[in-house]
Amino acid sequence: MVASLSPITSELQVHSHPLPPSHRLVRPVKTPSPVISISLCSISTRGMLDSDNGLGPIPAEKSTLEISQIKGTYRLLLLMKWTLISIEWVIVIEADLPKTGFLENKERQYRIVIKIGQQKIKSKESEKSKRPRWNETFRFVGIDSTADFHLELSFKTSFRRVSVAIISGTVQSILLSSQSSDTSQIVTQNLPSCSGAKLQFYVKMIAPESLSAVPAVTAGSLPVTPSIVAGSLSATPPITTGSLSATPAVAAGSLSATTAVALADTAKALDSLPAPHLPKIPTMGLSNPVVDTVRSFGELLTPLLEKVKPFCDLMTAISKVHPYAQIVWSILDGVRSAIQNQVARDSNICKLLEKMTSLYAVVNEHKEQIKSLKVPTIKSPIEFLQRVCAQTIDCCLFIRKYASPGFMQRMAKSAISKVDARINAYCDAFESLKQSFYEERQLNTDLVVARVLDVVQRSAIKADLSDMLYSKGSAMDDEDKACLDGTRTGILNTATNWVNSNPPEPPESSESPQPHQNVLLLIGEAGTGKSAIAHSMAQRFKTLGRLGSSYGFVRNTPNRDYKHLFPTIARNMADFDEDIKEALWEKVGHDTALRTTESLKQQFENFLQKPLENLTVSGPILIVIDALDECGNSSDVRKLASIIVTHSRKLPSCVRLFITSRPEKHIVNGFEGVSHIRIERMDAIPDDFTLKDINTFIQSRLMENIQIDGIGIEQCKKLASTSQNLFQWAFVACKEIAEPPIGRTPDEQYRKLVQSGSGVAQDRLLDYLYSEVLGALFPENDTVGMDRFKSVLGVVLALFEPLTLTGIKALHTTLIRPDEVYNAGTILQYLGSLLSGVMDTDVPIRPLHTSFRDFLADLKRSKDFFVDIADAHQRIARASLCVMNAELVFNICKLESSYVFNKEIPDLQKRIEKYIPHHLSYSCRFWARHLDIASPVGINTFLDHRIRELFKKFVDENILFWLEVLSILGGVSPAFSALANAARVLNSDQSRTSNDNLIGCINDIETFVDVFAQPISQSTPHIYISAVPFSPRGSWISKQYLPRLRRTLRVCNALEYWPIVRGVIQHNYQIDHIAISTDSARIAGACNSILPNLIVWDARTGLVNYGPLECDDHVRCVAFSADGARVGYILENGMIGIWEIESGSTQMIVQINPNHESVESRATCLTFSPDGRKLVAGSSDGAIRSWDTSTGRATGTILYQLTSECLSVSFLSDDTLIACGSTPVSFEFCRWDGGILQRRLQIEGERPLGMSLDGRYIITDSPHDTICVRGLPEGTLVGIPVTPPSQIWRIAFSHDGNHFASVGPSNTVAIWDISPTGPVLNVSLPGHTKEMTGIVYSPDGRHVFSCSSDSTIRKWAVHAMNTPDSIRKYDAKPFRVHVSHDGSRIASVSKDGSVDLWDGTTGKTIGERFQLGGDVYDDEIRGSAISRDGTRIMAYSKKGRVYVLDLNSCKQTHRFLSSGFYSQTSGGIFSPDGSRVYIASEDRIHTIDVDCVEDPSTWKAFPGITFYGPPVISPDGAQFAVLSKDADEVVVDYKHSFFPDIRENRNTVRMWILDSQTLKEVYPPINLHNDGRMDSWCISRDLCYVAYHCGRGLQVVGTQGGRGIRVMSIEGGVARKQSLLVYKALPPDHLVFLTSTTGTYLAASHHSDIVIWDLVSCTPIVAPLRHYKHNWNTMDMECPQDGQRLVAGYSEQVLVWDVSVPFNDSHLRTYDNPTAFSSGTPHVLPPSEGDSTVLPNMAPPEDVKMTQDGWMLDPDSQRLFWALPELRERLCMNRLELNLTAGEESIKLDLSRFVHGPRWSECYS
Repeated sequence: MVASLSPITSELQVHSHPLPPSHRLVRPVKTPSPVISISLCSISTRGMLDSDNGLGPIPAEKSTLEISQIKGTYRLLLLMKWTLISIEWVIVIEADLPKTGFLENKERQYRIVIKIGQQKIKSKESEKSKRPRWNETFRFVGIDSTADFHLELSFKTSFRRVSVAIISGTVQSILLSSQSSDTSQIVTQNLPSCSGAKLQFYVKMIAPESLSAVPAVTAGSLPVTPSIVAGSLSATPPITTGSLSATPAVAAGSLSATTAVALADTAKALDSLPAPHLPKIPTMGLSNPVVDTVRSFGELLTPLLEKVKPFCDLMTAISKVHPYAQIVWSILDGVRSAIQNQVARDSNICKLLEKMTSLYAVVNEHKEQIKSLKVPTIKSPIEFLQRVCAQTIDCCLFIRKYASPGFMQRMAKSAISKVDARINAYCDAFESLKQSFYEERQLNTDLVVARVLDVVQRSAIKADLSDMLYSKGSAMDDEDKACLDGTRTGILNTATNWVNSNPPEPPESSESPQPHQNVLLLIGEAGTGKSAIAHSMAQRFKTLGRLGSSYGFVRNTPNRDYKHLFPTIARNMADFDEDIKEALWEKVGHDTALRTTESLKQQFENFLQKPLENLTVSGPILIVIDALDECGNSSDVRKLASIIVTHSRKLPSCVRLFITSRPEKHIVNGFEGVSHIRIERMDAIPDDFTLKDINTFIQSRLMENIQIDGIGIEQCKKLASTSQNLFQWAFVACKEIAEPPIGRTPDEQYRKLVQSGSGVAQDRLLDYLYSEVLGALFPENDTVGMDRFKSVLGVVLALFEPLTLTGIKALHTTLIRPDEVYNAGTILQYLGSLLSGVMDTDVPIRPLHTSFRDFLADLKRSKDFFVDIADAHQRIARASLCVMNAELVFNICKLESSYVFNKEIPDLQKRIEKYIPHHLSYSCRFWARHLDIASPVGINTFLDHRIRELFKKFVDENILFWLEVLSILGGVSPAFSALANAARVLNSDQSRTSNDNLIGCINDIETFVDVFAQPISQSTPHIYISAVPFSPRGSWISKQYLPRLRRTLRVCNALEYWPIVRGVIQHNYQIDHIAISTDSARIAGACNSILPNLIVWDARTGLVNYGPLECDDHVRCVAFSADGARVGYILENGMIGIWEIESGSTQMIVQINPNHESVESRATCLTFSPDGRKLVAGSSDGAIRSWDTSTGRATGTILYQLTSECLSVSFLSDDTLIACGSTPVSFEFCRWDGGILQRRLQIEGERPLGMSLDGRYIITDSPHDTICVRGLPEGTLVGIPVTPPSQIWRIAFSHDGNHFASVGPSNTVAIWDISPTGPVLNVSLPGHTKEMTGIVYSPDGRHVFSCSSDSTIRKWAVHAMNTPDSIRKYDAKPFRVHVSHDGSRIASVSKDGSVDLWDGTTGKTIGERFQLGGDVYDDEIRGSAISRDGTRIMAYSKKGRVYVLDLNSCKQTHRFLSSGFYSQTSGGIFSPDGSRVYIASEDRIHTIDVDCVEDPSTWKAFPGITFYGPPVISPDGAQFAVLSKDADEVVVDYKHSFFPDIRENRNTVRMWILDSQTLKEVYPPINLHNDGRMDSWCISRDLCYVAYHCGRGLQVVGTQGGRGIRVMSIEGGVARKQSLLVYKALPPDHLVFLTSTTGTYLAASHHSDIVIWDLVSCTPIVAPLRHYKHNWNTMDMECPQDGQRLVAGYSEQVLVWDVSVPFNDSHLRTYDNPTAFSSGTPHVLPPSEGDSTVLPNMAPPEDVKMTQDGWMLDPDSQRLFWALPELRERLCMNRLELNLTAGEESIKLDLSRFVHGPRWSECYS
């Protein structure tokens, strides 16, 4: 009997529940009254958080029911599970819990109190936990259904007990509300006070007479749907219990008699309970039980076995059926063993066994007809017999699973009906097979197979897994490649029995399964037939409906590599079973990134492990993997083998992996000794068995299929003997005899082969065979044929991945003379016995066996047939260049838009297949690699002139098209190595002339790819519309290709040379440490943000490759292994980790002090050994520890010991280690060779900065701020110490040890050379804006990578021809900006008193920086002003100092005003003639004579008010206006307060218009509003307008308040009109009026946006002025007299915007919103088709914006172009006139001819 818990809903749910696990029950002893036993199963919720929290629904957590043993009485565990995970803890009932803390997520003590009637029981206090548990039972005796029920759930705080939820009612309404009369129920109740939370009860009714019969139970746990496994008895009486006599007997399947007895006793006990609680005996959903008939399975199986045995004996004569008959017998016999003592009370199972017996009885009646394969009513006897076996096998597997212990516990009630349906389907299938003997009928095409027995919820969304990687053609379904029937029976039977073996069931008291070998690795040498066995296993179990997937690796074939393995298996498994497909879709269906991941660990876990782990599967599922050793290079093999070994144990026991491989050492070592892996070896098969199988194979090929004169049994035996147990020799020999060369008979060929192989050692046998085969086709004297053979085979063998016949023809055709009339197919057509695909156009051509490749490439072995692979590489390089020059074209894949990334093109793969043939794809990817191999490193050669000519054409005409193909195929990373190889080959060419510019072209193209790798990789069209246009005008690429791009953007003032910064990696958080892989391809960085993590970027493109990997603490150090596959890192907490970046797995190591000393030790540096097997770390205590990473055992041992803190450690070779330590006053250097200390050097008074990687030099600094170079190991001083420009914090050496780079507080990278005279500063590279935190040299010495607190990693070209100009960069933070009235001078003032001055026309800096007397930490500047003529600057500080700086004479004067002068709202202004300064502060207005600043100022007090500065002077200087706040008592109406009409002192803001000479009021103060707080404000120069923003947004005089900007017009001292301006509900930071001849406008800054408002129409007149750095807030704004420009100060920049309005009636026109990066109207981007006019009073249109990684987006967020990092700040954004702080001229773009989006392809002509 099973109880199941349905998904939680709002309704009360009650389910039948069984008695506890199997135990023999004694006769019940009566007790006075019944008992109710209650257990709390779980508290769960499907509620939502409050909307403010922003979290979605959290699924209810499954709970378990546990049982413990106490004094022979059932005690059910009271288990409460809360969803307390991270912040999701608040999901449960947070909305209704009393608030007791800030986070409300600490662990608490919980308690349950249940009261029924007068009986009250309290649980114990739980342990403090987020998952509390109680080992208690609530038992209530003598309970009536009308008794009151009360439950309270509470937790304990430090001060009181808090009630969480209360449930009240009657026993009838709460516990026994089900209409059924089940003895056990699971009841779900909502918790009234906790929205979304539900409480589940397990209620058990125990009759009085059975109380004493309740046995003790071993403590353990049951699943959420507690089910019972019965024990066993020899017999069970029928159930006839009172009123239940009519109740059908229990159909319990494989459950034993104990279950039946227990159910019968329970029924009798419950029979005495009053109605309506009389329970029905649950039937587990199995229908039509037979009550009076009790038979054992043994009784039913005996006749079946008697019938099956003769059938199996009969099948031994039919080879195609015999293996399946053997499986039938072995599994059926296993079923008998599994259930031989159990009783069948399930009529369906009985019926099924009878159907099987009946079928085999009929089969045996027709055995003579079957033996002769002539059954009148059966058209295909072989297929029919295979179907009989397959159907029997699957049925037996199902019965075996059904009979297994614990099966019914694991089945939910909803799944029982599915089991029923499967049994009925089996019965129908056997009946149909039996009827085939009596009437002619079509054999049913569908084998009835029971795999997943659970009811898997179907998704509402159709599962679409098409974007997962898939390897077409990898399935092992070729029958010709399988073992011949009757051969390899031993190993096949062994493997088959292993697949069908019944795995041990997990014990009930444990969740961990017993060890079971679910992986079988078959190891054998080349030619021993492993692949044939793999094919046979795959096809055998496919026939049985048990093959989940098969996958055959092929070396050097991209879509048959390790990355495709697990996705292909997963998709095959999804096709194999619909339930598995749904389970897979549930895991990955909503995560595209996960479906397309290339991480092996993520693939295995999410494609296989997790989808299968919760499914109940009947019978085995086989996965076959062939040729593991061919999945890739040795590193790839290790990665995949590690994943299989480590993670395959986590698969369900029913999933079996059958793997074949050559005996590669790293594979065997990884698989040996692992408990769940079984290893079989081909060489363990007895030789006589192998010889017999080969003989059978030869006879089938030469005698059964064809009749060959002279070939009989004896000849076949002779061939088998000659093969020396090599199946490959027999395979080739049979093909050659069956299809002999022209001019030879089969008998002659036979004799020739036997003769050549006789007496030859086995290791040379294949060589003789290949020589004989080739000699017959290409005689020695046929030089033409031999040359053609070598030419074609050279192409076949030298390819890095195989091509089809079509591809090889295309390549080879370019290598033959025009007068030659043959092609590659002419030669290959005769080599079908040695090569695959020679007669097909779509099958890659490759040697059928690797031994043939090895033979041809070895001169000593192949002799006359030797194929020179090095020469073939050169020929393929030439052929590839020919193919590319002939077939590359612009926009080869017909891409339709430049707005989308390559990865966003849905049909990109189809376009590739259509437009890029495989041979062209191959040529683009591998031409340079062939050229590199053909020209050995270090050897000067003479390059074939044909290759040079082809290469020149390729560079001049097709280089961009080549990059286009690489971009489409996955990125430009291959271009880096290709161009580097090409440059090396050209440099070593002795035939080049002095005027040859090819090398210069290649160098320029290398730089081009280096700089633009990111946009080229992301979007192919941007090669033409971003990369080429932004290339420097002096570059070769620009000169050669820009003239061809007639309709793209133009940089008006383009760079002249390539920038020294070759790339910028932008991150969201600070990057503290970096490391680079040995191939310079990857950069690892530590991002110590709120959640510390590690990320690996592509060092060439700047795109994220792997990560982020979240870490438990901040990362102190990172290092790559030699192969670049792992990253080691040190955490702040002392842990050391190893990250397998491909698989995603991590290994944590704890530093252990073996001597248990109290001295604290932490890791400070680390490195991997060159072979990657060891990780070595230096420590603060000087210890150098080592860990063996290859064994997986992280036990650190101290190798060596320094006397000081270890700062760096590195390997010179496998046995030589160097380390450097430091104390505050000295440093030491040690070198160990072979574990022996060879040298110890200690020098006082110097501190080490770093060691060279070759161990030759160490750089130190001294207390005298000098650095010096010392030679190692003696410590000899090299040259003289030098003083660097600034302090050095850290350095990085180049790999050759001749250069080093340094960083310090100056935010520049310094490149140094080591010369005999000492360190020489080569170049300083400015660029970072904040503190630099790390520096590394690339292994090739071409680049330096630096990281910084500015969240970037910069890539510097250290050997660039040009060096940065010495332009003073603006590094101040502007607090106030000013502009003279005529706009000729612009100034910025910082809080520290620094003053910068620029020419307002050119933007050039005027003079050096001025410094006022301010101190940022003591007396910072609070305000400033500039005179109208721009000759004087005034500033005042928070302590009352006033400074006046004469910019002409550079003379500075100051004076001190009264103490307390520190108001944030103070402000000052010059008089129109510049002779006086007015300062409004507190309640005073000061007047200061500029020429006599030191004299006391005059001032006037205005008691009771406080001024808002600065004042505004009228154009004639006669009046000035200023704002103030004063105190008036007003009544504030708090509409939502409990205390209405409260009287409170509030400040009224007023505007004062004063006479500038007398400071007397010209008009009475003008009231603005009655809330004194104002966040921003301004007054127009003509004193006719005032604008302000009140932060609280309370009532404004005469109007309803709001969050916008209030603008009031002033006429004659009276406020005449008010307007409200609202922009995105954002408050303004600064306001300034723009006076113009076309009207009056208001500039308002909102964070980084500046909006220009027309005060007539109250609408914006231009799109928001926005710099590309959206996180920059405006600090201040000011405009000149004409109002045509606006100077804005940002947190790091000072910009000048063009705010001119080119028409008078602006309020009647549309928005002026052109897309432009130049002030010239002709350069504006033409409007796209369909652009509509924006009407007035609409929201302001969006302008272009730039993403963090450099993509410029149009107003519709479409990608226009990508900009270089060093140009982004200088781009002349729309209406941006000058960037004063960039230090260089703004970059202007001409977009007038720029085509983009769907028209982008028009750019090229």
